[in-house]
Amino acid sequence: MCWLRPVEALRVALPPFAAGKNTFPKYFIYIIYTSMSGIVRILAREESGIVQVKIIIPHPNESGTRKDELGIVVPAHFVREGSVKVNGAALLDIELGPSVSTDPFLQIRFQGKKGDVLNVTFLDNRNELFTAEAVVQ
Repeated sequence: MCWLRPVEALRVALPPFAAGKNTFPKYFIYIIYTSMSGIVRILAREESGIVQVKIIIPHPNESGTRKDELGIVVPAHFVREGSVKVNGAALLDIELGPSVSTDPFLQIRFQGKKGDVLNVTFLDNRNELFTAEAVVQ
């Protein structure tokens, strides 16, 4: 199983390093992790009428307050809200925020049976939608 995320390069201009000198701004490539829509991992298993669901959302979850090695504030990018549906009926609605870790892991249990269909949807603060579907085994 590969945990690498696609990356997107963004060119950012830095102010001149030498204060007071009339120098041309330095440039560098700043790497931002981005996730493609639809890459959410779900494991759903039923045992004795109880379904245990494990969900991993590949997402950088930056709070917007952290600075990188060069002192530049890393822009906020975090999962904001999510929902879980079983056979089309709402099971769970959740609100998340900037304090959630990178690649959030959620685990839930509920009464269900094999063959139930789970639909998982998450939305981040940049309005990127992350969806997945799984069948309980």
